[in-house]
This record gives sequence, structure tokens and C-alpha cells, in this order.
Amino acid sequence: MTTSNSTRRKVRILLALVVSLAVSLSAVRAQSAGAVLFVPFEPGAARFSIWRVSADGSARKLLEFEQDLDAAMCYGSTRPEPSPNQEWLALIEKNDLWLLNIATGSRLRVTQVGKQSDERFASVLVRIVGWFPEGDGVLFYVTHGLLEDVEGEREDLLIRPEAYGFYLYDLNTSSKAQVTIPYCVESLLPSRQLLVRNEDSWYGPLLRYAPRTGGLEGIAEGGSHYSQLTTDSSGQRLLASITQKADPEKSQIVLIEVATRKQAALTPSGDFAEYQWPRFSPAGNKIAYLRRMGQVSPGYPVMALVVEGREIARCENYADHRWVSDSAVLFACQGIMRVLDVDSGQEKGVHQLRSDTVN
Repeated sequence: MTTSNSTRRKVRILLALVVSLAVSLSAVRAQSAGAVLFVPFEPGAARFSIWRVSADGSARKLLEFEQDLDAAMCYGSTRPEPSPNQEWLALIEKNDLWLLNIATGSRLRVTQVGKQSDERFASVLVRIVGWFPEGDGVLFYVTHGLLEDVEGEREDLLIRPEAYGFYLYDLNTSSKAQVTIPYCVESLLPSRQLLVRNEDSWYGPLLRYAPRTGGLEGIAEGGSHYSQLTTDSSGQRLLASITQKADPEKSQIVLIEVATRKQAALTPSGDFAEYQWPRFSPAGNKIAYLRRMGQVSPGYPVMALVVEGREIARCENYADHRWVSDSAVLFACQGIMRVLDVDSGQEKGVHQLRSDTVN
């Protein structure tokens, strides 16, 4: 493979990871009833669907709508995000943030800043950074749209006057407040804390930051880049996919104990983007992740779902996965969602995620 082809391959992989970043920032945790809300990831799609998936293998589409995707590493995306307690769905409509109550269908408008671009000014939009693990607060980012015309047919647009930046909406008090976060947000922790890094330091240390007090504490030393971070329900154990500065062509999944700062490798050192998206089971006693096993052709990888170190499924395209319960996991690929028993790997249910899917 030539250097240029290798570079393009990495750009495609990184684009998929950036678009999916918000998923790891508010990782869905299954309810005791054994059901989760799932928003399938479809690269390049301008539509989203929201599904309720149960541990018995059944699934039902709750909502489908058109939405252009806007995403930026460190600053969230416009992808819909279920709350960890499965009670709410954060979504962007006409560039504003809304919360949909799943049980009642009622909608709560959080922002009123969204504006479309015109001949003079850029748009104003909101990106969802993620939910806090308690499910009672959502972090979002108010920003402006593109200023430059990539085709060079007009002058650059102007930035509208607006209070841009990070905001926290608190469901308990029905209030929002702007918060200062001078870092790249990697994940959200309990008690309104964040996992962050310095934005200009890709291989810098991983830090725990408290926006309300400004408190900052080291979690992992520099020299590695920590991405796709997820936590257990206590926030005391972290999973991350890492690349090391000394060998950026390699990837690995590690477990970090927050209290002791100790790290343990859960996988061997693999190729670039080989090990991806580790997630704890609801009880925190099992771990699932994706493994890139090669590619069928450029841009079409072979992805395997690994649970407790054992492959239970694979497909030929970019894939997604979620824990539904401690005994069931969903695996979505090529427009098909399978609900699998984690011990046997047997299918408990198979569902088409879109009408144009071909089995």
C-alpha cells in the first residue's frame, strides 16, 4: 500500500471515530428491565433512527427524522443522544437543542439560539457533547457554522454576535448555565466532572476536571492518546483505546483504575485502529469491544465483536455495538442489527435498521 493510500485510510477511520465520539461520551447503560435506546451510526447518512432494544431480542423503532450531521472532536456533534437512564433523548432540531421524554413524548426546548446561514452571516448551531452518567444533566456546545465557501464563489461569512461556548443543562432545576472548559472533552463522569486533555497536546496527560470549581487532577500520564473513553457506573474504572507517541501505528485497549491510576492492558498491541470502542456491561463485570480484522477492500473493514476476549460475531463494514443487559449485546452492521446472547453468541433477534437494507 502506498503512503497516500495509507493516509486516506486513516482519514476515513478517524472521520468515523469523530462522528461517533458523542456515543462514547454518553455511553448507554442498560436498565434493570434489560432494554436500551440505540441510535445506529450510518457513515454519511443525513437521517437518524432511534430504537428501543430489549434483552429478549425484540426491538422497536421509536422515531426517525432527517438531520444533517455536524461534528467536531472535543466539541460534540448533532447526533441524537439517549440519556444513560433511558428516559430522555437529546436531539438537535433547526440548530437548537431539544429533550424528548421517551415515556410521555413531551418535548423540552433547551436553547433558542439556532439560526441558519444567510448571504452575510454564518449559522448558529448547538452540538451535543454528552450526558452525565446520572442522566440528569447534558453538556452542549454553542458554535457557529462554516465561514468559508469551499468553492470560492462568495466572500467569507461573518460570525453572528452570540454567547458561544459550553453549557450545562440541569434537569433537576430546569436551568442552564455557561461553563468554562479550557480543555478537550473526552468523556463525562459522575458528579458533573469531565475527563479532558489539553487540546493542543494529542499525547498529553489525561485529566479529571471539575468545571464548577476549576479543580484539575491527573488520571494518566502523557505519552499516549486516550480515546473512546467509557466508565463503569461508579466512574472509578475507565476503558480506553490508546495509541502511543512512541509507536502511533499501534492501538490497544486498557483498563484504568481511577483511584490508583494503575493501567492494565486488555488486548495485545495491534495495528492502527485495530481495537476500538470498549464498553462495560451494565454490572461492570464484562467488557465488549470491536476489533478490526483487516479489510475486504479499501474503506470496507472486517469488524469483529469481542466479548470477554472471545469473538462472537463479525461483519464486513463499519460496525457498532451496545450492551442491552449483562447477558445480551446488540451488534449493528450494514443496516442489520442483531441481538446476541453473550455466552453462546446465538441470535436472539435480527432487525433491519432501514427499509433499503439488503440481507
